[in-house]
Amino acid sequence: MRYSKKEHDIFMYQYIQGGAELYEDFQRANTVCPSKRTIQRSLQKKAQSFEEGKLLIHELVEFLDRNNLPKVVVLSEDATKINGQVEYDHNRRRTCGLVAPIMENGMPQCNIFEATSPLKIIQDINNYPVGRNVYVCMAQPLEEGAPSFCVQYFCSDNRFSTQDVSNRWDFFDREFSAEGVHVVGKSTDGDPRAIGAMLDAMEMPNLVQSIYGEHFCAKAHIKSVLLQDPTHTSNKLRVKVLKKDAELILGKYKVSRVHLEQLIDKIDKTVHGLSATDINESDKMKFQPAEKMAQQRVIDALHDEIPDSDATVLYLTMMKDIMEVFIKNSSRDVVSPTEAVVKIW
Repeated sequence: MRYSKKEHDIFMYQYIQGGAELYEDFQRANTVCPSKRTIQRSLQKKAQSFEEGKLLIHELVEFLDRNNLPKVVVLSEDATKINGQVEYDHNRRRTCGLVAPIMENGMPQCNIFEATSPLKIIQDINNYPVGRNVYVCMAQPLEEGAPSFCVQYFCSDNRFSTQDVSNRWDFFDREFSAEGVHVVGKSTDGDPRAIGAMLDAMEMPNLVQSIYGEHFCAKAHIKSVLLQDPTHTSNKLRVKVLKKDAELILGKYKVSRVHLEQLIDKIDKTVHGLSATDINESDKMKFQPAEKMAQQRVIDALHDEIPDSDATVLYLTMMKDIMEVFIKNSSRDVVSPTEAVVKIW
């Protein structure tokens, strides 16, 4: 059976998103579609194989030039868990899935798992841990609608230091600058080692008197803007307020999930839009409840209907302002840069 290019691309996308096993067991069992081998051959023709651990700076420059994008990017990195296993790469003749040691520049060592002999493979498996995480760094060009580009990925056992992160970022800055690419910002999740590297780069707390006043404790001029991923930030604020054993005090008022529980119990859902599942603290990765909690109608309902909820109102307003400034959405609109600065300050 022949498929159109559009149909073929749809099946290829499903294969990439779900993996070979899901495609074979679910997709082919329920629809008429190309075989797994056909999809794999198409991927080999279209996809480019990138070396693990290598900084793909030259490939990024080619990508920017080919798509007429500015050489101005924001770097964003994060780690995600994987089902760790050791595999053999037939094309590159090397072992995959092991964690390479970190060098002095913070980069993982490349080309050390070449399968030159069966003995070498056994020694590598015995001497190096299996990666349980994959660490990915993406470059986002600063143009509306521009796709992001993966500039590095590598297996990790989550054993690295704040200094390793700082060294790797310094290496990034040198390499990107040499190729004429300006890194205006770096964004990560809330990993304490990445946050520590940010604090070191901003020299916080800076005890030297700042030209901006005594309350400004960061270095005024840094190479790039450093920020925690706003989605993670918003979600952590949600998890924090929902903890039953946490007590957040603002002045003489408490920030408490009790106020949200009272709102759900006493006020009709059509007023605030919340349900009991939205304040379930067990699911820490779900972002939609954070968006619902920070809606203006929730804040207004708390202010008008729930006594002594002033601190919770202020807390949710802070969450709302963070989302309006940093997370683009058709329902959230910041009018001007001045308004954005006021909200994040």
